[in-house]
Amino acid sequence: MEKQKKTYLVLLFLILFLASFLRFYNLPLLSLFGDEVDVGYHAYSLLKTGRDYMGQLLPSYIHSLAEWRAPLLMYASIPSILIFGLTEWGVRVTPALFGILSIFLIFLLIRIIFKDNRWALLSALILAVNPWHLHYSRAAFEVTLLLSLFLAGVYFFIKGIKNNWYFLPSAIVFALTLYTYSTANVFLALLGPALIIIYRKELFSIIKRKQIWISLVVFVLILIPIFNQLLSGKAGERFGLISVFSDQKTIEEIHLLRLGGTFHGDAEVGLLEKVFINRPVYWSLNITKNYFSSFSPDFLFSSGDSYFRHSINRVGQFYIIEFLFMLLGLFALFKIKGKGKWLIISWLLLAPIPSALTKDGGNHATRLFLMIPPLVTLSALGLSKIIDWAKKVKTTKLVLFLVSALLAFNFSFYLFNYFKYYPKESWLYWHYGYKQAISAVLKNKNNYDFILINNSYEPALLRYLFWSKYPPKVFHQLFKGDEVKEDILPGFNGFKLENIYFVSPKGEGWWDNLDTDTLYLASVKDDVVGDWDWQKTPPRGVKVLETIDDPLGGHIFYLVTHE
Repeated sequence: MEKQKKTYLVLLFLILFLASFLRFYNLPLLSLFGDEVDVGYHAYSLLKTGRDYMGQLLPSYIHSLAEWRAPLLMYASIPSILIFGLTEWGVRVTPALFGILSIFLIFLLIRIIFKDNRWALLSALILAVNPWHLHYSRAAFEVTLLLSLFLAGVYFFIKGIKNNWYFLPSAIVFALTLYTYSTANVFLALLGPALIIIYRKELFSIIKRKQIWISLVVFVLILIPIFNQLLSGKAGERFGLISVFSDQKTIEEIHLLRLGGTFHGDAEVGLLEKVFINRPVYWSLNITKNYFSSFSPDFLFSSGDSYFRHSINRVGQFYIIEFLFMLLGLFALFKIKGKGKWLIISWLLLAPIPSALTKDGGNHATRLFLMIPPLVTLSALGLSKIIDWAKKVKTTKLVLFLVSALLAFNFSFYLFNYFKYYPKESWLYWHYGYKQAISAVLKNKNNYDFILINNSYEPALLRYLFWSKYPPKVFHQLFKGDEVKEDILPGFNGFKLENIYFVSPKGEGWWDNLDTDTLYLASVKDDVVGDWDWQKTPPRGVKVLETIDDPLGGHIFYLVTHE
């Protein structure tokens, strides 16, 4: 038994080592997209001043330029920003670490629920190489942190049934999920009651113990700073923007159908139109469609999330071979005795609901991220049953070789595409070019009185703050807002920070307004007419100092001045 325990520990260590390598290898491969830059500069500002970059002191909800955001990832990223600075490593190390932690936590959770070390190890292994989890662990998405918190919360909850003091850390991490990402608000409200119902007998027998009440009090105390935001504040506003209930397309569709259903264009809407064509009916249809789309084979096993930042598209959120594993695992799960299976089933059925309540939530990999643990658990159980079957028919080596070869091929195919083709094909979605462009501006800015940066291609202020390591304290003092002013400079609309102007040109021929004291970072997409290549033939009077190209050789930015 002791030898077997050591074997499992060695295997777990190897899985965690593999997971770490996959998540840290060439971490700056992809450029930092806008939300990652936002996370990094908020963490930098909190580190330097104790305030977010908009000046709020130790905020319970973060005020960004574009929106309000849950704050926990920003706070958690402070140590990595302190060590690595405003770099890709500084922003992404923390999510990668939480990605690795979640692999360890799923091992602990499956082992404590089902008392099966092999199942637990296979769950950890499958999560370590899962394309969905790996993709998100290598960028600053909040959901990697969120998943770790939910796994930890459930693990401590199960431990708390025997040792009631474990309810305290469970309450703490569950409360912290609400500071992490918007889907937690709905999912915790669903998973919490599910846990209580599943383990009701055990909980009712200890409900009078002080450990439970202390845990509940701590849970409430942690939520006090964010309570108002969750109900009617900025968190509520954020949900209002993305929910199916505010989808303007649905409202317009209802309006058109009602008009089309009237008799000879009569303005009065008929009874049947009122019964069948109304907001509650269409909201229900959209939510149902989103919910079942989350389980579609195309999303899970074929193409994944169609949005190119969320997936490489050539591979599903899971590998194709795992479809077989999950079917076998689901069949085997119902044969298992005990309450653990109901936890897995409940988690699987409840996880898509928060995303289903949002526009286009049916295949949104970020909002559906909490589906990963139960699906990984089913996949691991199915693989474990294949191993058992192989032993019975005395073809263990052959079966394991075939299964391992198929899984290894799927995994290698994903890695090959991710590292070789994905960075080049998806550069636009990861906002490639800003690091190089801002570096070029910084290299030349001291020679000019006016620095102009295009602000219509992507919002440029935050990129400039991040890559220039602009002092947050100075930004707090000088920033007066990003409201666009007409004719802030001849031929340009925009706003300014010191002598840095974030602008959009007013029509063609804007380059005639440049002079020798002005440096302008121009967007090829927004500022240049047609396919005019300024590197070869710039306009009369324009000098191109540097050209920033995309990975495929196309031009993104020109850094120009008056010749």
